[in-house]
Amino acid sequence: MDDAVDNRPTLAIPVFNRVGMIGECMRSATDQSAVRVIVIDNQSDDGTWNRIEELRGDRIEALRNPANIGLFPNLNRCLTLATGPWVTILCSDDRLPPGTAEAFSRGFDAAPNAAVSSTNAAA
Repeated sequence: MDDAVDNRPTLAIPVFNRVGMIGECMRSATDQSAVRVIVIDNQSDDGTWNRIEELRGDRIEALRNPANIGLFPNLNRCLTLATGPWVTILCSDDRLPPGTAEAFSRGFDAAPNAAVSSTNAAA
């Protein structure tokens, strides 16, 4: 990405050793519209990084930590790299139903002082 700031909301996917799940998670993220998708691999050793590389296409920014930095530092890295008006941490074993990002955007537009949004949706 160039030096311009990406103002789309961010879906950030931290991942470690989820080769069997990461594909569905990534597809659910790219099925959302008008969002930036980043995947940060925490030095998986089960083939997850190769799967990410196979699936990333032009909608996903894939990054790999040079060493395993642990769960919470990887979550913090996701937040640090996020841009736009809001960020969702999408766990690598989860999927977003179609329209989730649009619903979040509508919610934050309707409540501009909101700091947190949550869902108990199951896909």
